[in-house]
Formats: sequence, C-alpha cells, structure tokens
Amino acid sequence: MKRLIVLDTNLLLAAVQFRFDLSAELERIRTFDYTLATLDQCVHELEKLAQSKGKTKQEAQLALAILHHLSISTLEGRGKYADDSLLNLSNAIIATVDAQLIKKLIKLKRPYITVRQKKYLTLEGDHNL
Repeated sequence: MKRLIVLDTNLLLAAVQFRFDLSAELERIRTFDYTLATLDQCVHELEKLAQSKGKTKQEAQLALAILHHLSISTLEGRGKYADDSLLNLSNAIIATVDAQLIKKLIKLKRPYITVRQKKYLTLEGDHNL
C-alpha cells in the first residue's frame, strides 16, 4: 500500500534555500512505497511569493518548478490555513520544517519528515501506522 507524503510550503522552500535534492533525499529515507502531494494552499502561497521581489521570488519560482518537475499532485485543503489542512490529513506523512506544526504532529503521534543539518531529510515518528 502506498503512503501519502504531503509537502509543506516551507519544506519546498528549504530544498531550494539549502540546495538539496528533494527527490534523492526522499528515496534515501523511504522504507515504503509513497505518493507525493502538496496542498492547493501551499501552491497558492508559493505563487504569491513568486510575485514578490528579490531572492524570495526566485526561491518560490524554483519551488514551483520542483513541484512541476516531480509531477507532484495537488490536494484541496480542508481548513482555513494550510497547517490546519495538513493536520486534517490523518493518514498522511507531513513533510515540513515548521517547528509549530512539528510540535502538533508529535502531540498527535503522527509521523513527519523534516530537514536535518540543512541537507538531509529524516523520517520521524511511527510511519507504520
């Protein structure tokens, strides 16, 4: 059975900022078959950032290019905010670097993927649920 991994906006931006290969890192940590997705709210956040100026604009544009290049599907968010929508995806593994969201995932005993040492992804929690 394939597991769903949902990428948060800040993880996509971290892949660009820290210059690590998101696809290769996901393959390195995987111990199961998976499908990648993100939320429409995350795509909208990136599109909005891509309209800004300077470095943020370039990073957001590259993050959007990663989504397109990896053919990552987009899920409809079911919450007022992206974090709420991510927490509502009870069977998904959330990939994020958001400390507040990670605390909530730990409290709910949910597995998550985060960045360590600015270049490695790590899978935390019981992902065999």
